[in-house]
Amino acid sequence: MKLLLLALMLCSSLSSAGDFEDVKNAQGISEYLKFDEQVEVEKLGVLKNKYIVYNYTSIWGQAKRASNRLIILNIQHQMLGMYDITEWAISIEDSCIVFRFDTEVGNKICLIDNKLPRTVWLDGETPTLFK
Repeated sequence: MKLLLLALMLCSSLSSAGDFEDVKNAQGISEYLKFDEQVEVEKLGVLKNKYIVYNYTSIWGQAKRASNRLIILNIQHQMLGMYDITEWAISIEDSCIVFRFDTEVGNKICLIDNKLPRTVWLDGETPTLFK
């Protein structure tokens, strides 16, 4: 899957300039995120009129490894955190961010009491919200 993602990134134009700049210039952006020509950022949408959700991929190293993140900003463009993910999210439905994984291994990140959960069950793993 990582090779397919890499091929798609190399064959297509990278991030929309607006999405890239929105995340790069967000208040409190994480030092763990890079913003160079090997980065793709795509806005997924707005969750419950409260959270702006972006898919992020950085290609790095001689082996062309990929780091995928789901970045969450609030409406004031302040970074709330990110999840380390294996593949990009595909949609937002109600109060959930949806991925292409099977339901039994975890395919959604859903708000709990209108807040982002600290740890989630996704693709058989338990990513944690971090900055």
